[in-house]
Amino acid sequence: MIGAALVLMLSAPATGAVRVEMPPARAGESESGRALRGAVARRLLEDGYALVGPDSKRATEVFLRPLQAGVLIVVRSGSSERAEEVPAARDDLLRLEVAHRVLMLLEDEALQTTSSQTLPTAAVGFRGRAPSDAEIQQATAPLVASGFAVVAEDMPSDWAVCVRWEGDEYSVQRGASPPCEGDPLAPATVGPTLDAVVAVEVARLEYDRDAKLEADLGALADSVATADSESESPPLLRSSRPKLIEIPSLNEAEHPTKLAPWGVIRAQGGLEARSLPFEGLYTVEGAGGRGRWGGALRVGFSPTSGSSLRVLDTFISAGPTFRAPVSRRVHLSAALLGGVLVHRYEDLGVELGHRVDAQATAPFSVSLHLGRGVGLLATALLGLSSRARNHRRGDAIIWSRSRFRGGLTLGLEVAFGPNKKREAP
Repeated sequence: MIGAALVLMLSAPATGAVRVEMPPARAGESESGRALRGAVARRLLEDGYALVGPDSKRATEVFLRPLQAGVLIVVRSGSSERAEEVPAARDDLLRLEVAHRVLMLLEDEALQTTSSQTLPTAAVGFRGRAPSDAEIQQATAPLVASGFAVVAEDMPSDWAVCVRWEGDEYSVQRGASPPCEGDPLAPATVGPTLDAVVAVEVARLEYDRDAKLEADLGALADSVATADSESESPPLLRSSRPKLIEIPSLNEAEHPTKLAPWGVIRAQGGLEARSLPFEGLYTVEGAGGRGRWGGALRVGFSPTSGSSLRVLDTFISAGPTFRAPVSRRVHLSAALLGGVLVHRYEDLGVELGHRVDAQATAPFSVSLHLGRGVGLLATALLGLSSRARNHRRGDAIIWSRSRFRGGLTLGLEVAFGPNKKREAP
């Protein structure tokens, strides 16, 4: 994979900067590494982050470590550190998963810091067709290596670079913001290799940047020389930029492979069917684990009645659970739980008793995160009890339920773990 480093910085004030690094390239891994870093860069730009060069001495660091069975992500900011392993998958799916996990880890409140460093910004735009992940990397790497903070096309910037496809060649032109719409500074550079063409324009952009800085400093010196001692302070050369933090180097031996912990608490209500008509079902569940696997404890209540008979069925179950992200806000989860069904009944206020049966439940859930760990939840479930239950009055059956059941519930989920502030390990 590619051995160069990128620094990724939030463009909003008072957040943080992130340096993304990979180990030295090995034979046959150059293209896949470029595409992986390009996928991460694409997602970060889409989410309002900026890409900043490796010469920045203050940054939060993200290390991508290729493993035989996937990729290890380590995020470190000062004394705080988070890590998560992404299992091996098809290249395009692996890139999407790594980019998503990087964003999830960066949301950790313990890793978000402030800084005072200022950097000139450059926006990159693409016209003609959508760029590949590798092309995103080729277009942004020369800019960040030259000390520019690369931002998304629709964000304000000091400079702009426009990439167009002209047949089998790339056309790159620098100009004013926004890219491909502002006035160009010079004719476009055309060539068959994107990173080489961008490098030529970046070299010229560095000259434009330095010339503008000299002009600004000269204007500032003139204003200071003529200003009265009681006048207001001269204006800033640039708007304030995000603040960064000092990061020590990563010692490989200090960072064993770890899977990020997670946990959720759920409360739901809905309907289930063990016979017609449907009956109410209310559940409370706690689940947690590391990576995608974990365990769950679930308690459900189903109160029913019929012909002066009152019944409360309580389902208590536990077992393994699997949880996987579909996108940044949507997660899927499934579990296979086993336990007991406590059947408590009261007939006409005279007979009171309870029975206990074995039961198993398989819930399948989808959650939509709304922010700050809170989300909406929908669950479909299938269940099986060790026996059917019925109550008789004389020869008449006044209450009956099958061994099999199915249901649908809606509710809220509160997540905690890697997205909440906690002490570094």
